[in-house]
Amino acid sequence: MRSVLAVAAIAAALTLPAAASANHASPNMRLVTTLSKPGDLSPPQGVLASANSDLAFWGERAYAGHYDGFRIIDISNPAHPEVLSDFACRGAQNDISVWRNRLMFLSVDEPQLHPEGQPRGVCNVPAPATDPGREMPTNFEGIRIFDVSDPRNPVFVKGVDTDCGSHTHTLVPDLRNNRLLLYVSSYPLRVGPICGPRTSGNDRLFDASLPVDVNPLLEQISVVEVPLGAPQNARVISEPKLAHPVYNLSQIDPEATGFYDSVGCHDIGVFLELKLAAAACMSNGQLWDISDPANPKTLPGQGAKYVDIPQVEFWHSAAFTWDGRNIQFGDERIREGGCESTADPGGRLYFYERTNFTQPVGSFMIPRPQGGEYCSSHLWNVLPRKDGRYVLTEAWYSGGVDVIDFTDPTRAFEVGYYDPFHPAGDEAMWSAYWYNGFIYANDIERGQDVYFLRDRLQFGTLLFDHLNPQTQERLIKSKHVRAAGRAAARAAARKAAPRSKAPRGRAYAPVLRALAP
Repeated sequence: MRSVLAVAAIAAALTLPAAASANHASPNMRLVTTLSKPGDLSPPQGVLASANSDLAFWGERAYAGHYDGFRIIDISNPAHPEVLSDFACRGAQNDISVWRNRLMFLSVDEPQLHPEGQPRGVCNVPAPATDPGREMPTNFEGIRIFDVSDPRNPVFVKGVDTDCGSHTHTLVPDLRNNRLLLYVSSYPLRVGPICGPRTSGNDRLFDASLPVDVNPLLEQISVVEVPLGAPQNARVISEPKLAHPVYNLSQIDPEATGFYDSVGCHDIGVFLELKLAAAACMSNGQLWDISDPANPKTLPGQGAKYVDIPQVEFWHSAAFTWDGRNIQFGDERIREGGCESTADPGGRLYFYERTNFTQPVGSFMIPRPQGGEYCSSHLWNVLPRKDGRYVLTEAWYSGGVDVIDFTDPTRAFEVGYYDPFHPAGDEAMWSAYWYNGFIYANDIERGQDVYFLRDRLQFGTLLFDHLNPQTQERLIKSKHVRAAGRAAARAAARKAAPRSKAPRGRAYAPVLRALAP
């Protein structure tokens, strides 16, 4: 039965009708299906924002965060995914990761009222959206842990308070010590119970082992330890310090008011085999040694490398190529608009060489103007390939989902795209990731999309049994790729740029294998 469903899924992806006139797409991209989950990131005053946010994958399940909780989705048949549970648990952004379909983690960066007598972090309602309301010392923000062994009945395990909450987190398995680590990124743009210009040692109310470090700028990340044998004992074990320039939002956009100065990170990509982390830290990009994963070397005096260029408005996200040679950093545009020209400086994707981590060797902007709607580089992953070709899938807000070839980072080009219709004012696409032959995207207002790229890239792209997009585990070394081989790969990529013909027949075997029993 499963193999029949697999063939049906591929057939559906290949025979869908052309995109509706309200949508825009390249000929080789098809929207397979959508699981509706309405959201609104900019609601009327007095109404809580809602949005679909990030994604994670393990086996045949996808985990989709949204501001009001999370979904667990059966993707064994990508043409007909099934929502196994839609768990209500308010906590923007609910950035998400998963471990072996057993433990799931959410980032909470919106202070929550704490019901007296209940465990820390238990699902509840947000605190009042005023500074005094957000600063109440009993409020919770940080990491929530769930047991998702029964995907239809998730169980709350524990909440861990972290300074300035958790805007995002990155899962770092440390199996030698039978534990998972979470690198928590946060910042004090808004105040919280342990956050902002009037911050204090309130964290000691919940964990007396933590130091009292009153710092209105934050200047740190948090490392949370989750013992695999006792996740209920999860706790903060270190707070590595940061030393990059203060980020002042109003200097980028004078119309952005009510925000506080910050020194913090937004997102961290780790490569376990390289024992490195690439960190996007608001004011700059950073490269850390994580040989001791509980104590990443985040300071220049410890060997950390920092880079910055004036074109970047907000260092937002980071990832590696699977051979470890290239690092990508995303600039999240702060001002309105974006993507009006391929020369636009704000909201681009930048490419750096790891061994010459000084200046970008290239950059990319989608070549499709967005008519004044908000558009920017956001979240992506690199396709796992052995042939030396660098390709990634990325979400661009109103720019939709893009597939980008950057084998030659000086001449990156668009392989395919899908830009679904949105009313004016929508923010659109939050995240988009390639996973086993399909592209899964979380659309802020629409829900979860499944896309199929009908392209030669279906050849040679490896299959994984899980994906936490910010966690790269093993190097994928290119077969027979040396200097000459990489030149050949770049030449092949350039040759493919004008037109990318779809393969036939056995070309879809990798996808079929991914879906077969």
